[in-house]
Amino acid sequence: MLTLSRIQEIAAMIPGPVVVFTAGSPRKCLYCSPSAPALAGYAPGDFSAPGDQDALSLVMEQDRPRIAAAVQKCTPGGDDVQDYFRLFHKTRGFVWVNGQARNIGVLDHQPVILATLNALSPESDAHDVLIDASNRMVAVVENSYHTLLTINETFCRELGIAKQDALDKKCAVFFKCPDCQNDDSCFLAAFLSESPGKHYTDPATKRTFSGEAHAINWYGRSATAFYFSDITIQHEMELIFQQHLNSIIQSNPQTVTTCRCNLTQNKVENSFSIYGDLRDMKNFDNFDQFIGQAADFIDRPEDRVSFLDTFNRQNLIAAFQQGQMTFKVVHSFTHHHTDQRLLRTTADILRNPYSRDIECFLYTLDITEQYLDQEINTLLLREEFESIGVLNGISGYFSLRRFVHRDSNPCEETRDQYDVIRQTACRDTVVPEDHAYFMEKTDLITVKRELERQEYYTFTLRSRTREGRTLLKQYSFYTMNRERQIILVATTDVTPMLERDILTGELSRAGFAYTVSSLLRNSSPYEQFVILYYNIRSFKTINDLFGNASGDQVLRQSAGILKQSRLAPLAVARMEADHFVCLIRREKLFYDELERLSQRSYHQNGKTYRFYWRCGIYIITDKSVPVNLMCDRAKLAKEYIRDDYVKPYMLYNTTMHEDFVSKNRLTSELKQALANREFRVYYQPIYNPLTGQIASAEALIRWLHPRYGIVSPGKFVPVFEENGYISELDLYVCKTVRAFARNRIQKKLPIVPIAVNLSRMDLFDTKMMSVLLKMLQTRVLPRSFARFEVTESSYTSLMEGSNAILSELKSRGAKLLIDDFGTGYSSFSTLQNFDFDFIKLDMSFVQKIGTSQKTEWIIHAIIKIAHHLGAQVIAEGVETKAQLDFLIEQQCDFIQGYYYSRPLPQAEFEQLLVDQ
Repeated sequence: MLTLSRIQEIAAMIPGPVVVFTAGSPRKCLYCSPSAPALAGYAPGDFSAPGDQDALSLVMEQDRPRIAAAVQKCTPGGDDVQDYFRLFHKTRGFVWVNGQARNIGVLDHQPVILATLNALSPESDAHDVLIDASNRMVAVVENSYHTLLTINETFCRELGIAKQDALDKKCAVFFKCPDCQNDDSCFLAAFLSESPGKHYTDPATKRTFSGEAHAINWYGRSATAFYFSDITIQHEMELIFQQHLNSIIQSNPQTVTTCRCNLTQNKVENSFSIYGDLRDMKNFDNFDQFIGQAADFIDRPEDRVSFLDTFNRQNLIAAFQQGQMTFKVVHSFTHHHTDQRLLRTTADILRNPYSRDIECFLYTLDITEQYLDQEINTLLLREEFESIGVLNGISGYFSLRRFVHRDSNPCEETRDQYDVIRQTACRDTVVPEDHAYFMEKTDLITVKRELERQEYYTFTLRSRTREGRTLLKQYSFYTMNRERQIILVATTDVTPMLERDILTGELSRAGFAYTVSSLLRNSSPYEQFVILYYNIRSFKTINDLFGNASGDQVLRQSAGILKQSRLAPLAVARMEADHFVCLIRREKLFYDELERLSQRSYHQNGKTYRFYWRCGIYIITDKSVPVNLMCDRAKLAKEYIRDDYVKPYMLYNTTMHEDFVSKNRLTSELKQALANREFRVYYQPIYNPLTGQIASAEALIRWLHPRYGIVSPGKFVPVFEENGYISELDLYVCKTVRAFARNRIQKKLPIVPIAVNLSRMDLFDTKMMSVLLKMLQTRVLPRSFARFEVTESSYTSLMEGSNAILSELKSRGAKLLIDDFGTGYSSFSTLQNFDFDFIKLDMSFVQKIGTSQKTEWIIHAIIKIAHHLGAQVIAEGVETKAQLDFLIEQQCDFIQGYYYSRPLPQAEFEQLLVDQ
């Protein structure tokens, strides 16, 4: 329980300026160190006594709400909160201070906050630190004479301006405008009104900026800080967005009704109709009302229901968020109560790239029979289909209206039987492997059957160009008139969609392979290139700490950082997840830049997470090697990085490839090795140190390879764990040990319990665990003979899932051993969470007996704790008499190690049992 005297005692022990206060209202000051008032130019005697005024009274008024909000985030046991703010200074006006606050408890039901302060002096360029911390462009202008006081590095980099050339110049001189305050064409004057969201297009660079202006005090001088963001791309996207909407109107002369609305805000922007019946609609305030009134003019009830369901605002938004962008409904309409027309209403949904609102352009076309053919071309040319045709489902006659291929000239209109045209298309454009698939999917009976079940029918397959490049084509069939079986057939090249990563906008794996292969093919023989393969270590932590949206932001930022680095990449791609690859010129391979890029940080809501990039490097020596293979080699080099912090990159060499091939060869030989009985089970005895008798043993695996001789478990076990084959090997050991023990019991020969190791993957393998449980159930061996060892690291990484499996083994009579105890991060929580029968003390402890008193005390404590928990202790790696004597003195139950015996082949182990 905190008391005022205890608080003051705690605070007095902390060096430097300290302030302690309650986080309630008002914020009561409980303690202030003598050096804290000096930050604001006051002597301790000039400062009010603690508790007499609000603790933030010296903080500048503009900063108080932000600092008060930051203080509220302090929670007991939570993270510290850090922020910059300004204090009123007695003589200098204000000073910048960095404050770090933490919650230390509760006093009189009020949270108590302890804050340590650190002044940022003018000598440390405190202002420049704050300015340069912004990722936006920042310029500070002196108000009286419009002198440019400073610009940050982002400003200089974005506009190519040297900082030393800018300082202390008049804005009018520097930006070449006659009157910086009044001329609207001035780069900075455009933002003096401090209007939020204002933007300006620089006539020289054609770049568009949004910005805001704030009055500040710059080292005692009245100034204005301008914060700019480059929105050139967003601005251009907005213009393209508007042009796209205009093109819809212009490309559809038969449009009878149009409506543009904002679905997010449920607002109708404008509407138009050439039909007097529809034009008379009025008094609608939002999109829902507009759709409701439009539906009243639809003749058929079923069409009216379909219209209302399709264009329900919430349905449109939900479907758009699932990836659907176009919605169509065909319905009848009687014009002037006598002329019945067939109309098609379409809604194109787009996200406004500038406002981010979901907007809808809804239009209705008259597709009565005499306009059908013209409307097909008008509508579908807008969609940029490569080919468009009309199929008569009754006569089987096909009319190819348009064919435009990226590698050929537009084709004239072709009319022929559908089967003739599709066979020609199959022969000339489809890759041979997909011929049968194409003919099956385009069969007229198949097409008609699919269109009876749905409005349109699509499939995708591979196509080839005359240059031999493989493209991905989507074939689409639409029902245009169900009664007359008029079917629209169109093809689209969807390859570009696959060549770009949706999240970052950079190349995808396929796009990178195509782009790089083209660059290399067209480069001179003297140009040298390098492939860099990056990934973010522990990227999942970012998603866990900040959420998936923040993780996506980090990925987008990572792509941008690579592009803007000194490496000057020619191509950047996101291969998968958090893996990036780029192509650079050989002369741009700066290792210091690789080290600089390797350490990144992400900040959000007062939290900072530092993360690291790892980079594999492949120097291209043969440009004919497939690009995907180059990337694989760079990725393989990355896997050989041993210490990210010391050297975050690694160059590919042939040794890595040989090692990789060797591992794959071992994997491929596993099943044959099991069949040939190349694996041998060795047994290392475990002794009772008091009697000198063998109490049990541990089964160990050895591989007697026909070419390599004895292969160390350190080489093949990690490989099998990585590729998932370890469970098959462990099961082989279990069966071998079980057969060995059963045979000796049946012959009434001496035998002891033998423990078998279970890997982390075994606990995931439900098939293997069920086999083990079934073995225990048969009881061909005494219950006490079934023993399984689990390493501490395996157990802690699978805490919840492993408990259930291990408990089931224990309930069937098996004894469980925790191996390598003391090497994990949660050693004692392991003992707390599960009742192991034996604890195997890791050999790293045993080897320090006699050299480290601290280690000896730890061994003493572990043995005592284990005995109190009802477990017995086995010491591994015992090699000397001194080690044995110490362990006996500490009452260690069992000894395993070379002092007594090395691991033995089965025959030698049998003889040892007999001799005993």
